[in-house]
Amino acid sequence: GRRSVYASLLMAVSRSLDDTRAASFHAARAAELAPVTVPVVRQSASVLARCGRVEEALAIARNTFLFDPGAGTRILESLLPLLGRAGVDRGVADDPDAWLAWSRSLERRGHRDEALAWMEQAATRWPGQPRTIQFLAVRAFASGDNERLQALFPEDLTLPGEPEHALLFGYRAVSSALQENRVGVIRDIDTALELQGGNPSVLRVCGDAWNLIGEAEQAADLWRRGVFLPSGSYPDGVRIELLVRLARHEESRMRFRIALDFWRQILDIKPEHPEARQRVDDLTRFRR
Repeated sequence: GRRSVYASLLMAVSRSLDDTRAASFHAARAAELAPVTVPVVRQSASVLARCGRVEEALAIARNTFLFDPGAGTRILESLLPLLGRAGVDRGVADDPDAWLAWSRSLERRGHRDEALAWMEQAATRWPGQPRTIQFLAVRAFASGDNERLQALFPEDLTLPGEPEHALLFGYRAVSSALQENRVGVIRDIDTALELQGGNPSVLRVCGDAWNLIGEAEQAADLWRRGVFLPSGSYPDGVRIELLVRLARHEESRMRFRIALDFWRQILDIKPEHPEARQRVDDLTRFRR
């Protein structure tokens, strides 16, 4: 129908912008006719930007973010070569899910500090948004910023008890552990495992919380549950994190043969892993 006609027309006008008025007219018309057809809308935004109608191109992205943040992100990414990073920022809708999607895009492209800054601002503008808190909690814990992690979980914060937020309960358990709040740790570990007890990332973080309050065996039990899940059913990076924790745990218990097996499993996944390579060298030398 009309959408396919405009899609074909867009492909033609985007190759040659000699008649910019015609090109920009058809691009705007295509976006109007096919507001939820992402490839057409993305192409429309590109043509409008190349014709100098930048604000209209950015408006298409903003509107798309509101019903599909991933699609809005792809439109802005397609405009990057034309407008640059500072130019496309204005195309992010004023919405927490839009800011989250754009922050993830920034992080994927290597702009980690900028992604973090966007989400810090989002946390101020839209307090209590679970996805925003989780984004910040993951990165605060990974960087060892315990103060920032604890600041994300004020006493009056209510977390939604839904499976998609299970990891957030795990990070709040870690925050409680840092404050030596054992009751809070146990409460949130129980909730996280009830919501998503088969999620290896949830098992990892809940294990970390147990470990922080001195319950190393409880922690290792959860990490083992994660490792025993079928490999390939979750990212290698998560599996490596679980194996590193288990290897260190076994070494702390002087069970070096078991630890060596875990370190070798890590090298099977990531041969250049520096800690695993060093520990395998040290432990095999020790056993000679």
